[in-house]
Amino acid sequence: MQVPLYPVWEISTGRCLRSFDVEAAVKCVAWNPSSKLFLVAVVIENKVIFLNPETYLMDKLVVQQTNAVFREEPDQGDYIQPERVKTAVTWKKPTPDEWAKGYRIVLEHFRMVKQVWTLMHLKAGN
Repeated sequence: MQVPLYPVWEISTGRCLRSFDVEAAVKCVAWNPSSKLFLVAVVIENKVIFLNPETYLMDKLVVQQTNAVFREEPDQGDYIQPERVKTAVTWKKPTPDEWAKGYRIVLEHFRMVKQVWTLMHLKAGN
């Protein structure tokens, strides 16, 4: 079986920057518009996978900052996740193999995901 690839293209040159090995066909893509955090969200079946599209062309400091954000789980303090939320979505850290592929966090939902929005989409809709 062939593994689906999701390519990231540089619009100004039309060059493929990187391709990601993903589990199935990508249904939706959202790009983080911040220049301080490289992040792409892809929707695959019931998952939203956040990818760091790091390549040799990108700012190494921003790549490192992005990786640092996802390397360790944030301190939750006294927060207790409600049972309703636990059953709706599960946050999963990537395996070492997935990390090497660019995965930074995987959100697994209880049903199929159709789309994902960026903050830029939400601002434009107001």
